[in-house]
Amino acid sequence: MIFRWLKKREDKKQRVLLSLLHHHGEMRGLDIIKHSDGAFKRGTVYVFLEKLIESGWVIYRKMPFVFAGTFTPHAEERAAPFYINYYSITPKGKDRLTALGEPLSTYR
Repeated sequence: MIFRWLKKREDKKQRVLLSLLHHHGEMRGLDIIKHSDGAFKRGTVYVFLEKLIESGWVIYRKMPFVFAGTFTPHAEERAAPFYINYYSITPKGKDRLTALGEPLSTYR
């Protein structure tokens, strides 16, 4: 009984995450948290993203982060490159989203 509940909960989170990536395109983890209406927090979004990457439903690319504005990191932090991951849905992920009962045509 509890396993069915956990499975439904995981399917719901997959649907939310895949729907966000399908609707918004490429997103950072923090953007997913912001647009998820409380479905994800910092501790859970990256766990789910990792599961979806392993399943082949999501891919990511690393983009170098450029410090801008008045913030200047310490010298040792400037020497090391800093990257941000941008996540996007794959065609296999769109198939999974459809299998979860989410019609792709409802999104703009």
